[in-house]
Formats: sequence, structure tokens, C-alpha cells
Amino acid sequence: MRLRGSKELKRKLEKVSAETRGNKLEAAARSGAFLILNEAKRRAPYRSGSLRRSLNMETTEKSAESASISIGTNLEYAAIQEFGGTIEPKVADALRFEIGGGEIFANVVQMPAQPYLRPAIDEKRRAAEREIRDAWKAAIRSVR
Repeated sequence: MRLRGSKELKRKLEKVSAETRGNKLEAAARSGAFLILNEAKRRAPYRSGSLRRSLNMETTEKSAESASISIGTNLEYAAIQEFGGTIEPKVADALRFEIGGGEIFANVVQMPAQPYLRPAIDEKRRAAEREIRDAWKAAIRSVR
């Protein structure tokens, strides 16, 4: 038995491997992550817009075989918005707020959870997976 075209097949398989690794793999992962990031920004609690503007994504791992994208923020209060929690004064005896032009003092404030990131992941996970798969297929189809 003799296989014809084996050199061409080998060349194409090597090219497919090259086209779906490293930067192309990262780009596919980022395309899916954008869907989740945009949904998280849409859902984030809004007062000044700082939380929404601070949400970003970054590549946390990239190799020839894998890429990981993290979505988050560096704002100190982002976690308490997502999960809720208790705020207590660190330096003073009480917390001071201005609401409607009046001052309010409190020893403790219980913040209710206002999830924005987890619901964004839950809602957009399948669409993100499709986006990644489609980007991957496009990279494979581009091989000539």
C-alpha cells in the first residue's frame, strides 16, 4: 500500500498546529473573554462609573498549548460589591456618609451583595465558548 500526498498532509498538519498555538490561541481566548467582560461591565453597580471603567482582562498564562485570561479589577471595593459584607471604621470611631445633603454616622454598615461578575460568566459562558471555538476554526480554515 502506498499513501500519496503524505508530505502535503504532513505540511498542512504542521501548519494547522502552528496556526492554532501561542498568539492565535490567546486571541481566540480573548475573543470569548470579551463577551464576559462586556456583560460584567453592563451589570456592575453604577454610581460614578469607576467600577465599570476599571473592569479589564489580562492574559495570565500563555504557552504554545494554552492561554488563560483573567477578568477583574484592582478597585478595593469591587469584592464587597460582588459578595456583600460588613464595613467597619478602621481609623475613626464611626463611618461618615453624606446622603441627600445630610451627614450620616454609623458604627457598622452591612453591604448587600450586588453580583456582576459571576452572573456575567454564567450568562455568557456558552456564547464565549462558541466564540473561542469559532475563532479556532477560522484559524484552522486559514491554513492553505
